[in-house]
Order: sequence, then C-alpha cells, then structure tokens
Amino acid sequence: MTLEDTETVRREGEYSLLPEDHPSRETPSAKGSRPIAGLSAAEKSDNYQGVLFQLSEEWRVAICRDGIQYLLQYKYPTEWRTCSYPNSREGLRRSILRIVNDEAIYLRAKAWINSLPEFISKKEVR
Repeated sequence: MTLEDTETVRREGEYSLLPEDHPSRETPSAKGSRPIAGLSAAEKSDNYQGVLFQLSEEWRVAICRDGIQYLLQYKYPTEWRTCSYPNSREGLRRSILRIVNDEAIYLRAKAWINSLPEFISKKEVR
C-alpha cells in the first residue's frame, strides 16, 4: 500500500476511525505537496495531514512527513507528541499494545492496522 492508497482509503472512509468531521477525512494531501487548506504539515498539529486514524481521543497513528515511518502519538494539552516511530506494521502493532496498553483500543483498530503495508519506506510512498 502506498501513501496515495492510504489517502484513498481514508477518503473513502474504509476502516477509518477518525471522527466524521476531521479535516483529513475530506481533503487528504499528497506527500511532497503543500498542505491543503485546513491541514497542517506539522506532525504535532491537530490537523496534521499525515494522520491515518484515531485510536481514541488521546491516541492516533500517522505517517511521518518524510513517509518513512509510522507515528504513534499521544495528545498532550497543546499538541500531539510522538511516543514511537515504528517502520513496520508489526512494530506499530507492538507499540500500540505496549505503550497504549489497552486491548479494547487495539481490537477496534486491528482491521486498519492489518490493511497497512508490512513495511513503510520512501519507495512505497512515492
């Protein structure tokens, strides 16, 4: 799966756990382009263009701005902070289980996680 495929899936709403009104559900941005109005290139932003899905109000999964790793992020009062930088689906799965430590959250996100590529790399996201 490429970043473009991921954005298509996000746009079509398949597996998406993002709230219906989240800006990235409506207007995904391609890697290397300027952010679409309302979306941000800043990974710590609420409206970061690389968000893949929301695990809960406090946790989300995104792709880094360079497209080489996933980001497991936690919501602090003023920004999202990255807690883990896995570059594989299995690494992301382990990070969610170990860091988020909530089986219910993991089970809700399992279908989406399974749809991600086994490894993420610049080659896959071009």
